[in-house]
Amino acid sequence: MPSIDCESKHAADDLDNASDYTSDDGSDTDSRHGAPYGPRLTSRRNTVMATPLHLERGWTPPQYPKSASDRADIRQTIRHNCLFANLDEQAMSVMIDAMQRFQFKRGAVLIHQGDEGDQFFVLASGSADVYIDGHRVGGLEADTTTNFCGELALLYDSPRAATIKATSDIVAWGLDRVTFKKVLMDTTIKQRKLYEAFIDEVPILSELTKYERLTLVDALRPVFVEEGQLILEEGSQSNDFYIISDGEVTCTKRGEEVSRRLGSGDYFGEIALLSDEVRQATVTAARDTTVLVVDRSTFKRLLGPLESKLAKNVELYDQYVRQRK
Repeated sequence: MPSIDCESKHAADDLDNASDYTSDDGSDTDSRHGAPYGPRLTSRRNTVMATPLHLERGWTPPQYPKSASDRADIRQTIRHNCLFANLDEQAMSVMIDAMQRFQFKRGAVLIHQGDEGDQFFVLASGSADVYIDGHRVGGLEADTTTNFCGELALLYDSPRAATIKATSDIVAWGLDRVTFKKVLMDTTIKQRKLYEAFIDEVPILSELTKYERLTLVDALRPVFVEEGQLILEEGSQSNDFYIISDGEVTCTKRGEEVSRRLGSGDYFGEIALLSDEVRQATVTAARDTTVLVVDRSTFKRLLGPLESKLAKNVELYDQYVRQRK
């Protein structure tokens, strides 16, 4: 089965009579937004482009009510999708708030191959078949890792690549392209400023130039860690340096806490940028936490050896040499 991004070029002829669907506000939705009816695009419409955002002044992302269980299920699905993987918790919450509930009857078409579309769907319940040019190529199931479709619609004006037909009644959560792009744009700007501020507070990086710090900011990888999950283990080797973006961690040696709990803006593992020394403490997420990670090989590839930069500040260099002994 191919990767299901569910976007496309020709509708399957045997799906023309599928029933319609409604959103929670009761409104019908035409095929330009993913429903089964409406004019189709010809095969000449194969271009892929990103539409500029034109928003009214004061625009804010929509919010649709959800239970805690619904939010957890949506988060679990999109957390592992490449389009959402680098979002921090605040941006993730905005995205989840903006997802609207849709209901599809058995036989309805969620997505029509060849149509334009701007919705990404996550199945909360039910199942669907995936068709390309009228041939079944796979399926979607609510309680599996293949419970979403339409993610390319969040990025491009590309025709849908497949037809998705409900094989049972379906409840799905939908996110539109405008909301996704605007939240992502705002988040990127805010994150960059925040990450710059974090970098400025790390003494070992104080000798980096402004350009080098910005380069490092772009190299940081947000990683979500669940409460109780081990980040570093005492005695292990690791080349990763961590900054806490959101959340809290504990540092222990032989089971005893050896420092205050670390929170947003704090960092650990900076010696990994200098040496292969084993970790001196175990670091565990005290609650759900997002850490920013960069490894030594990436750092050296982008900025060169850190030792040469620390040499500009003899006192700071000597401090870290002593810590390594």
